[in-house]
Amino acid sequence: MDILTDHLRRLRNERQKIAFTGTQSVGKTTIINNLAERSWCITIPECYRLTASLFGLLCNGDTKKQSYDTTIHCFVNQMRKEIEATKLHNPHIVCDRTVLDCFLYLDAGNKFQRINYKLFNDCRKMAIEHIKTYDIIYFIEYEEYPLQDDGFRNIDIENQKLMNQYLWDNFKKFPNVKKISYQQGMELQSLEQIQFPE
Repeated sequence: MDILTDHLRRLRNERQKIAFTGTQSVGKTTIINNLAERSWCITIPECYRLTASLFGLLCNGDTKKQSYDTTIHCFVNQMRKEIEATKLHNPHIVCDRTVLDCFLYLDAGNKFQRINYKLFNDCRKMAIEHIKTYDIIYFIEYEEYPLQDDGFRNIDIENQKLMNQYLWDNFKKFPNVKKISYQQGMELQSLEQIQFPE
């Protein structure tokens, strides 16, 4: 048992899994796309956009039961990608959002409605437990970034503010979350304040 524990500890020291989260349009994808060019990591892009397009839904705002199914599909898809990434020899994994994000977006839109959908609730519990697998989660602080209409994301600035607060209220509970901030257009310069593994 001690040998296994030592082996797992050594693997943990050699590999880090990092995620970026925060409300829409704060630069997460800009950072991820930049990091995708680095040889020391493998990046996992945002899964919700592709998943929602398959189901014909927009980002946060649709509260039909179909959106619950979309959230489950997104969760399973990202979990699969993260698990596959851990099998590769590349040492570090960087994720555009965590597996919990899609649940929180749906929760915020349904905060006055109890969700009685067993598979959804079971997957949400798994996502919360999975948060422990990220070595660090960088929460990008909201600084009133302009919302661009890309036909997908919610462009209501009040929704953006609400999501920022709702996400932070949930993520600040986890010990592996660190808040970072930077001015609009300075996403790539912000990489200097992030302690990435070598």
